[in-house]
Amino acid sequence: ESELGKGSVFTFEVELAHLPKSIANTCKRDSKLSSLNILLVDGDQEAREQFRAMASHFCGCIDEAHSAHAAFLKISSACAAGKPYDLIFTEFCLPDMNAIELTRKLGSKVDKNSFVIMTSFMQWHKVDHEALDEGLHRFVPKPLFPSAIFDAINEFASTESEVSNKPAWSEQEV
Repeated sequence: ESELGKGSVFTFEVELAHLPKSIANTCKRDSKLSSLNILLVDGDQEAREQFRAMASHFCGCIDEAHSAHAAFLKISSACAAGKPYDLIFTEFCLPDMNAIELTRKLGSKVDKNSFVIMTSFMQWHKVDHEALDEGLHRFVPKPLFPSAIFDAINEFASTESEVSNKPAWSEQEV
């Protein structure tokens, strides 16, 4: 159907087969990823809920903080409980400081083998040098997709296997 000045409508049908169960089962949780302790720092509750909904399919404990201050409290509690965070996903723009300032304040508290991953709608090239200098390991652009979250977590998990089992956060340092 086509009408001058209004546009065209195209209709078509596509037959799609169901994904074989053998392939679908390969997407199950990896025990290595399930054991990771993750902190998500984002001032937007909806963004935290979306992250949890996507990441909970393939990783373990996901804790949340709505600000940098709340993140510091969570890190202290996790260390005191003997379950330090392996990964921290932090939005660049937090209510009380940005991700680069957060990483700077953590300073030597971040283990050289842990990952701090920044997420944002902003363009990475605007802060990449400063962010990397302060210890951020990776940038994942928003909007977030499950594959991007999975890739970032998997990158950490693959490098973690090459290093010692030293906790990502030391209780004495927080």
